[in-house]
Amino acid sequence: MHVENSDAFKGVESWVPVCLPRFDSGGCLHAHISYLDDGCDICLVLMTVNPEHFQILSDFRQRIGEKLKKVNAITQIKIALGKDRLLTDEISCNELRFFAYKSRGLSQYTSSKLLVPYTTNEQHVRLFELIRYVYGRLHDPNHQLKIVYYTGEHEALLGWLAPGFEMYAVFSPLVTLETVTLCIDRILTYIKREENQLFIMKCEYF
Repeated sequence: MHVENSDAFKGVESWVPVCLPRFDSGGCLHAHISYLDDGCDICLVLMTVNPEHFQILSDFRQRIGEKLKKVNAITQIKIALGKDRLLTDEISCNELRFFAYKSRGLSQYTSSKLLVPYTTNEQHVRLFELIRYVYGRLHDPNHQLKIVYYTGEHEALLGWLAPGFEMYAVFSPLVTLETVTLCIDRILTYIKREENQLFIMKCEYF
């Protein structure tokens, strides 16, 4: 969930209806939105289908906050947020501009930061419209495509729908297929190595 004007949510516990027609065409989810620390952008969103569960989620939020502070997790999150760490640097692939990876088994995703040339809202919209186009090709029920490779004036994009994951990787427009293959392999190796840091591998009850 992307929250515009996030400062408006700091210091308060908000209760927001969220319409997800594919989840429930006859109702909506309810999101409890709060910040565990007013000093940085650590936003916690708890979801429920019951509109009467505000207090239950508020109490749960309190328990989460207490446990995170007890293990010093909030401080570690602040440190991580302050780092200018680029996944593309760790992967060492100069032609790679952006990637998004979804674990289909966990229903969670991770992505790299948007870098140059994607620095304006217009460029963001253009990029994600392209990703949405490739997504549509992969998920077209009339065509069982597993890989879509698109080349255009501004970038090249690979979409890959595998049994365990879904990936979208954006490269400079003149990238070679050899480099794309090498970069994808490095991304997958990196994600496998760091999966405990990138994903919630198991649920822990507070």
